[in-house]
Amino acid sequence: MEDALIDRRGFMTVSGVAVTAAASGWACAEPDRLTASAHGGRLDEETVAWVEDRIPALRKLDDRLSGDSVLRLALADLHMVTELISHSSYSAALGQRLLRTAAELAYLAGWVAFDSGLHSAAQRHYLTALHAAHAADDRPLGANVLAGMAFQAALAGAPVEAVSLADTAEEHSGDTSPRVRAFLASRQARAHAVAGDERACARALNRAEQLLDTADTAAWQDPAWVYYFDSAELAAQAGACFVDLGQPEQAEPVLMRALADQAPSYVRDRTIYTIRLARARLQAGHLDHACDLAAQAAELAHSARSNRGSQEVSALRTSLQPFSSSPAVTALDERIAALAA
Repeated sequence: MEDALIDRRGFMTVSGVAVTAAASGWACAEPDRLTASAHGGRLDEETVAWVEDRIPALRKLDDRLSGDSVLRLALADLHMVTELISHSSYSAALGQRLLRTAAELAYLAGWVAFDSGLHSAAQRHYLTALHAAHAADDRPLGANVLAGMAFQAALAGAPVEAVSLADTAEEHSGDTSPRVRAFLASRQARAHAVAGDERACARALNRAEQLLDTADTAAWQDPAWVYYFDSAELAAQAGACFVDLGQPEQAEPVLMRALADQAPSYVRDRTIYTIRLARARLQAGHLDHACDLAAQAAELAHSARSNRGSQEVSALRTSLQPFSSSPAVTALDERIAALAA
């Protein structure tokens, strides 16, 4: 656990051919069948349900707090579940639920590690989650893991890997709900935007919008892990795509809608959305407004303790370097310095 919390510089431990091979292996291989060990006591339904019920609370903590504390909790629960898998006996049905729980916890650990800047550790947790989802024979969950890996690759500036991972996630997600399919299409759109493929991005966004329009009326039960993907999140992802493609006139209205619709308690997400809007305003030539939005994002990142949010603020400030003598940039620097004091 500790190495996952101190590895702040490593990134993309597995990349290129190795990443796409892992994705292809998940998509094509038959899941291994779980053989229960009899070293410990036999698990019952109540115990497994108790372990499963801890996951929603961890997700909510991540929405509101993020950071190393949530990562430690997720890893502690993951360790407990892997111990149960290895040293207990249980029915095949309970074993599958334990594997699914392990996959969800490993994915959450990967996501929180990514948000905390622990990029190499994030990738290792994602690969663990992918293997566990495969063993549980849960295609949609495996696709969710691949989508997380695609998102990480996209933000790392690895568009080829991002597109490959996102496409594999969408193609092999199995029978799943329109909301999940919309989410996967949004990840494809981000990957294509980073790759500079405007047409492919637009097709993926259109597909995501159409699918999400039917999500609340379709006779499907969404998996719990896709709870956050709604119209506000899709608008935010669309706005990010437009910023990546250098289209501020399209980015601004959808990002403003995302901020208007997003719950105030999702402070980290509001930080990221605000920074994206600041980038759009900067692209459109509105320096003063971009700096004001960046200052708002800096305050949000400080309250959310989001490493990724803080990094996004720093990256935007770097892009403002040619305007350092501007009063707006000077005021931004003063507000950032006050938060750091």
